[in-house]
Amino acid sequence: MGSAMATVLPEGERHLSFDLKLSFMKPVQVGQEVRASGSVVHGGRRTGVCEARLQVGEDLVGTGSASFIVYLPEQTS
Repeated sequence: MGSAMATVLPEGERHLSFDLKLSFMKPVQVGQEVRASGSVVHGGRRTGVCEARLQVGEDLVGTGSASFIVYLPEQTS
């Protein structure tokens, strides 16, 4: 989700998660390939919200959501 959030920020801006929720639906066995996909639900000037889906094949095994604060680049003199 952090990587997804980074795609909507201008150069030099940083983000930090301040809320994270994970839900697990099914167990994953050692050696199974897990595919994760993240998307930005809201990308504002000061905050952002992202969601994630975790899948093994076609099976949904987990979801997540996170809220981010966006920091402007530091000004140096």
